[in-house]
Amino acid sequence: MSAATLRAARYPDRDRPAASRRPADRRRPLRRRARSCSRIRLAGFLVLLFLVLVLATWTGVRVAHAGSDPAVVTGTPHIVQPGETLWGIAVSHYGSTEHDVRELIDRIMAVNGLESAELALGDRLTLPFVE
Repeated sequence: MSAATLRAARYPDRDRPAASRRPADRRRPLRRRARSCSRIRLAGFLVLLFLVLVLATWTGVRVAHAGSDPAVVTGTPHIVQPGETLWGIAVSHYGSTEHDVRELIDRIMAVNGLESAELALGDRLTLPFVE
């Protein structure tokens, strides 16, 4: 094979007239692929940004709501009824299986400034928030 034949095989459009050559923008499909790839990346980035914003908003609302709940900050008010004891109030309000009732009674006494566990009818107690 001659050099001209090899050149013609490697560059088929070189020897053709300009009218029959392929369009000059041969790389257009590559540009389209690159453009569509960058569009996909941009769309992915925007979706990720949207999800982060939604998560941040949801977290902020949860934190703001927890901070504005008066029972969390100040406790729950309770008026002593006939026959109630601190033990009974602690068990009925907090449950006996989740917390140590003795510690709950100590916290109730500390929050309300009580020196003894004796209660009078109509006493106003604040039951502190316990996690």
